[in-house]
Amino acid sequence: MSVLANIGSAVSSLGQGLFVTIKNFTVRRPITVQYPEERLELSDRFRGYVEFLFSPQSEEPLCTACLACERICPVKCIVIQSSRKPEGGGMRPDVYMLDHGMCIQCGLCIEVCPVDALAWNKGYERSTTDRNRLTYQYRRQETPAQEQTETGADSQR
Repeated sequence: MSVLANIGSAVSSLGQGLFVTIKNFTVRRPITVQYPEERLELSDRFRGYVEFLFSPQSEEPLCTACLACERICPVKCIVIQSSRKPEGGGMRPDVYMLDHGMCIQCGLCIEVCPVDALAWNKGYERSTTDRNRLTYQYRRQETPAQEQTETGADSQR
């Protein structure tokens, strides 16, 4: 190739590069988001982390302690301890622990739950330097009236 052909090829390549650069600076809007001041709109299908749901009326967990989520979890990051309801009619969770540090976000626990007590949350800011802060733990708290009812029922037996 001649020297003039090389110069022509170089000028053409330079022109194409400048055209792309000028187009990106003038026509396109910026893609970068200034996080944390600005946040992107999340998709409805976004999987944040698994959330344990409560009844809005009674503030009791929706969970019936069927243990289906604990059995299906492939990494065994869910632990449930349950007891019988004092008024009868089934089980209730006393302790529900979910280790988000172990969770692989597969969603099997959400799909298998018969009462929809688990759902995907839209949260994504769970970073921490302490692994223990990634564990969600629910412990049932007894009110004084419930404790008296349960201990009174035990003493009459």
